[in-house]
Amino acid sequence: MLAPAAAHAESIYGVTEEQFLVSWDSAMPGNLMSGMPITGLQSNETILGIDFRPATGELFAVGSSSRLYTLSSSTGAATMVGSGPFSPPINGSSFGFDFNPTIDRIRFVSDVNKNYVLNPNDGMATEVTDVFFPMGDANAGTDPNVVHSAYTNSFNNATTTQLYGVDAGLDLLVTQANSAGTLGTVGVLGTDVTSTGGFDISGATGVGYMAIEDSTTSRTTFWTVDLMTGLGTPVGEVGGGAIITAIAVAPIPEPTSATLLVASVLGTGVSTVSILRISTLLAAAAMSLPASADHLQQFAANIGSLNNSGGSAFALMTLDTTAMTLDISITGTGFEPNQDHLMHIHGLLTGDGTSGNPAGDSVSPTIADDGDGDGFVEVLEGLPRYGDILLPLPTQNTPTGSFVFNQMYDLTDDSLFGSPVSGMDYVGADLIPLDFREIVIHGLSVDGTAGAGTDGEVDGTAGYKLVLPAASGEIFGVPEPTTAVLAGMLSLAMFARRR
Repeated sequence: MLAPAAAHAESIYGVTEEQFLVSWDSAMPGNLMSGMPITGLQSNETILGIDFRPATGELFAVGSSSRLYTLSSSTGAATMVGSGPFSPPINGSSFGFDFNPTIDRIRFVSDVNKNYVLNPNDGMATEVTDVFFPMGDANAGTDPNVVHSAYTNSFNNATTTQLYGVDAGLDLLVTQANSAGTLGTVGVLGTDVTSTGGFDISGATGVGYMAIEDSTTSRTTFWTVDLMTGLGTPVGEVGGGAIITAIAVAPIPEPTSATLLVASVLGTGVSTVSILRISTLLAAAAMSLPASADHLQQFAANIGSLNNSGGSAFALMTLDTTAMTLDISITGTGFEPNQDHLMHIHGLLTGDGTSGNPAGDSVSPTIADDGDGDGFVEVLEGLPRYGDILLPLPTQNTPTGSFVFNQMYDLTDDSLFGSPVSGMDYVGADLIPLDFREIVIHGLSVDGTAGAGTDGEVDGTAGYKLVLPAASGEIFGVPEPTTAVLAGMLSLAMFARRR
C-alpha cells in the first residue's frame, strides 16, 4: 500500500500501453478524469513520449515510426508534423521527450544514450552528443540509461531552464547539459525505476512528477520528485490498472497574464468557470457543472487487453441515484474487424450468488486463471474472478475493430438484467455498488494448436471464438468535478497570480 503524498492539484495527461490518452488530477491519480483512443498514427505505431509546447499550448507526441505529431487532448486525434519520418531514425526502446522552453525545440533522449533535437515546425531531427557521466561525477564511467526527461520553467518566453532526466539503470535523478550530453548526478529516487513510464515538471509550480510501472504489481504508480535531492514520494496508483508509458503536465495561464473569471448564469443553477491565458490563449478550459448534483455519481473503467487480443477500451459512466438511470459511454479500439464482440457488465454476488445477495468485489482475470493450461483465460475460467453477467450490453461489430457506444439504462427495468450464460435473472439493484463490477468484451480468433483435448472455447479447433474474453476492466469511482477540477483550477490560478 502506497503512503499518499500531498500534491498540488494539476492536470496530468498520460498515454497507456493500449494507446489511450487519459488524464487525472495530480493529487488523485487513482481517479481517471478522461480517456480516449489515440487515432491517426501509422499501422502498429505507438506513442513514445508527449509534452505540451510552451509557446502554443499544443500537445506534441513522438511515434515509434520516427514521426512527430500534434495530439488533440480533447479527441485523441494525432496529426503528423512535416512530410514523413525524421532522420536519423529512432534508436533505442525507451525515451525522454520534452520541450526546451527557451528555444522552442524538443529534447529527445534514448536509453542507448542517443541525444536529439527535434524541430516542432517541420518534424526534423538533429543528432548531437551522446549523453554521458563525465569525470568527477559520482557515476563517472558508468553507462547511462536515461529513459525520461523534463525541463524546468516550462512556460512561454522563459529565459532560463534546466534539463533533468531519470536514469532507470541507477534509479537516479540527473541533470543534463542539453546538446553537450553531460549528465550530473542529483540523487537516488528511492524506488526501483522501470523504463515504462514518464516524467515531467510543472511550469506553474516547479513540481516534478513521475509515473513508473511497479514491476511487482504490473500497475503504474504516480510520484512527486524533489528536484533538489532526487527523492521521489509516492502519491498513489494510476486508476483502472492503466500502464502509463508517457506523461505531460497540462499548462496553465502564464503567471503575468492569467485571469480567473467566475460567473454565475442567473436562473439556471449552473456555474461556468474559465481560465484564459490572454496573451496566447495557451490554456483555455471551460466547464458547466450543476450547482447541486449530489445524486450524480461518476465512474470509469480502463478495459485492458486479455488473451493477447490487442483490443482495449475506456468507459465513462454516470449513475443518477434519483432517476435511477445509468448512462454508459464506451470507446473501444484494436478488436477484430467485422466480427461480433459481446459486451457485458459482470459482477459477483455473495451467498448462493442469486439476485439480492450482497455484492462481491470483481477483479480482472490473469493468465494464472488458465486452469486447463491452454494458454487462454476462457469464459468459465474468468467467471470466478469477475462473476456472472448482470447487464448485457449491445454487441459491437465494425469494419475497423473500433467502436463508440453510448446508451442510458433504466435501472428499474428488470427486463434488462440477466445472464445468457447461467440463465439467472437479476435486477438493477444487483449492479450496485458499481465500483465492485467489471466490464468484459469478448471475441477472438485462435489457431488450431492450442487446447486440444480440453473443454472450453479453446479446444484445438481454429477459428473465431465468440465468447472468449478479449478485454476486461474494473469499474472505479471518479470524484465529483466540482471537488476535483474546480479546486485544481482555483489553486493554480491563485498560484499564478502570486507569481
